[in-house]
Amino acid sequence: MSVREWREARIGETRLALVDNGRVVEVKVLRWSDVGRRAQAGEIWDAKVTKLAPAMGGAFMAIGADQPGFLKLTRGARITEGANVRVEILREACRGKGPLARLCEAETPLRAMTLTDLQTSDLLDADQQEAIDSAIDAALRADAPITGGGMVRFADTPAMRVIDVDSSERRLGADRAQVFAAFAKDALAAISAQIRLRGLGGLIAIDLAGPNDPATRKKLDELARLVFAADPAAPKLAPVNGFGVLMLSRAQQARPLMEAFRDPSGRDLPEAIALAGLQMLRARGLRRGGRLVLVAPRAAYDWLQADVIGWRAALLAQIGPIFSFRADPADQLSNCEILEV
Repeated sequence: MSVREWREARIGETRLALVDNGRVVEVKVLRWSDVGRRAQAGEIWDAKVTKLAPAMGGAFMAIGADQPGFLKLTRGARITEGANVRVEILREACRGKGPLARLCEAETPLRAMTLTDLQTSDLLDADQQEAIDSAIDAALRADAPITGGGMVRFADTPAMRVIDVDSSERRLGADRAQVFAAFAKDALAAISAQIRLRGLGGLIAIDLAGPNDPATRKKLDELARLVFAADPAAPKLAPVNGFGVLMLSRAQQARPLMEAFRDPSGRDLPEAIALAGLQMLRARGLRRGGRLVLVAPRAAYDWLQADVIGWRAALLAQIGPIFSFRADPADQLSNCEILEV
C-alpha cells in the first residue's frame, strides 16, 4: 500500500490531500484566515478559563480570538475562573461547537499554525490538482454513487448524521437476501470512503433498507466490521437494529470538509467563493498578460474588498498589476467570473 500526502498551496488556503494508491481519501483545507483564530487538533494554545463546569467534567475557556471552547479536566485538577492555562487541542471547532482541549504542562512550548506553514506547496501536476478538486466536489454533494448501481444520501440533524441507502438501481432478483448482501457490501464500502473523505464524525445512522431477518442483520454486522476496520479513525459500531439501521460513532478531530465551504443552511461561504475566484484569476494571469477583471457576487466582493488576509499583495507578486475586481451589478452570480479587457 502506498500512502502519501499532497500539499497544494493557493492564495488564501492550503489543501492537504491524503492519497492512497493514487486515490484521494482525505482532504483538509487550511485557510489563511484560520491563522491565530482557529485552533487545529494537536496544537498548543494559551487559553483563559471563563467558567467552571464540574458537572460536565471540565470548564469553559476562551482561546485565540476569544473563541469559546471546552477544557476537559482530570479528576483532582485544580483551576480557577479567570486562570490563564496552556492547553492541547483535541478537536477543532465544528458543528457549532468550539474547540475541545486538555491541560498541558506550562513549560510546553506554544505550537500553532502560522502563515508561513500555509505557503509551502508540493509541485503537483495538473492531474494531481484535478484529483484534489474532484475529491472536494464529491465531498460537497448530498449524495454519492455505489459501485454497480444505487446511491447513498447524506443529511444532518443537530443530534447525528443520517445516511440513506437507495438500491433502486440494483435488481435484487429472486434470491433477494444473497443479492442484497453483495449490494450492502458495495454500499458500506462507498459509505466508509465518503465518511472519511468528508471528515464526518460523531454519531452516524445508516439506513440500509433491505431484508430485515436475523440472518441478514448478522451478515450486515459482519460486513460492516470488515469494511470499517480499514478506517484509521476506528469507528465504534453497534449491531444492526430491528429497523435495519446501523449506528456508529466516529471520532471528530477536524471540522468536516463541508464546513470549510458552506454555512449551516447549505449556502456557499463568501470566502470560499472569493478564493475560488482568485484561483481562477491567478491561473488566467499566469497564462496571459492582458488585463483581467474578477466579477464576484456581492458577498464575495465585500470579502475581497476587506482584504483581511492580504490576498491582493500575494496575487500582485505572482501575476503583476494586471487585475481588478468588481461586484456583479445585478448580484445574480453564484460564483466568480473572469473577464478579459
